Amino acid sequence: MDNTQSDEQQLEELIKQESQRITKDNKFKVEDGRKNHFLPPVKEIYAFLNIKHDAKTLHQLMRQQDTSIPEISPSSLDNIHRHGVGKSIFLKFTEVMKRSSNVLLNTMLPNKHPLVDRALAVNSNASGWLGVLLMYQEMKNNPNVNQQELLHYKKLVDFISQRCEQEIVFYEENKNKHLAGEIDFSDKQQYWEKRLHSFYQQYTQLDEPILRTAEQILQGEDVQALTKSQKVELIENVYKFEFDFLLNCIACYDIGYLEVNNVLSVDADNKPVHSAICRIMDRYTQPDNNETCFHSCWEVIRCILDENDIDVSNRQLASFIPINQKEGTVETLKDAQYNVLKKWFKQQDLPSSEKLRCFVDAFSESINFEWRNHLLLLSKMALGVDALLVGEIKRIEREFGSDIDVTAIWKRVFSQYTQYYQFHCHQHFLSK
Repeated sequence: MDNTQSDEQQLEELIKQESQRITKDNKFKVEDGRKNHFLPPVKEIYAFLNIKHDAKTLHQLMRQQDTSIPEISPSSLDNIHRHGVGKSIFLKFTEVMKRSSNVLLNTMLPNKHPLVDRALAVNSNASGWLGVLLMYQEMKNNPNVNQQELLHYKKLVDFISQRCEQEIVFYEENKNKHLAGEIDFSDKQQYWEKRLHSFYQQYTQLDEPILRTAEQILQGEDVQALTKSQKVELIENVYKFEFDFLLNCIACYDIGYLEVNNVLSVDADNKPVHSAICRIMDRYTQPDNNETCFHSCWEVIRCILDENDIDVSNRQLASFIPINQKEGTVETLKDAQYNVLKKWFKQQDLPSSEKLRCFVDAFSESINFEWRNHLLLLSKMALGVDALLVGEIKRIEREFGSDIDVTAIWKRVFSQYTQYYQFHCHQHFLSK
């Protein structure tokens, strides 16, 4: 009890010190992390899963649970991430943080988590990820959390922990080498040759052509001077570089889920047996498949159910979509639901997070499927892949013109998922 008290006193002291530093020219701001493909900012992965992860969402959530939490205007909450805020908003926001989680309180205390302090000292995105990992630990100690389900994320947590440590150590070494005059960060070519290249070689499965492309971009290659096939190769290698972290994360979650459910196995040739996610990616990335990833995801789910003698037609699937029909509508409820599903599959009028959850929950209940959060996550991943592709088609058209088939490149990149899955499978069985 005394320890908690001293923590709280320590926190109050910290808040006081921080607030005294806030002036008109030195506002308080929550950094979102920096652009980095080895360990992207937390918000990038949350955005991929369409999960809001910001001051406004946290404040809204806490106000719903506890009306005594001070009100903060939406513009001030936005400024916590954008332009910074003054002393009074800072003090109000610390109230929200204190009441939301012991972890948020603890990560603000110096010397409480040395790795967080080290990450902050070298400006690594690991500081944000370590907060998430500490919340995972907190959930492990919470008797109200389904511990069996929490184990689905263990492999993923281990992978992210490892990347955090690797990056922190790397940045610390860089800092020391820079101070010793051994490297100059402004000379990007030198920094790549002396440090980055070997770092990516050691800690990722990215091959030389991909690393060469990263080097070309650092050298400021004139992409407009490239031939069409060179542009295609460059875009493909850049995507492989950019999505390495994401594909690793999905594979680690995939294996964690299968292991908990005792279905992680290898065949007679010692090759890992494909998972549902492998099957979704295999189907989605076929060159002649015109389905969105979300559509492929649900077609594979239906196929798996069919193999287990559970027949679900798309019309039956649609019947789980919550819908508010307007009065005087000629369309029947079943037709309206089916039309909504078709729109979702075509990436039109996509479901809100709440509507998607209701749909997945109702469907899971109908087939007595225990892990509804797993199906929700698969759906969110598939929608995330689709949303990223839409953005990339627009960007590539802007930068390179409309004669490049972005979808074909995209599918070649995501068809590599199986290799990531197999790599982590082998790592898993080797560690046994």
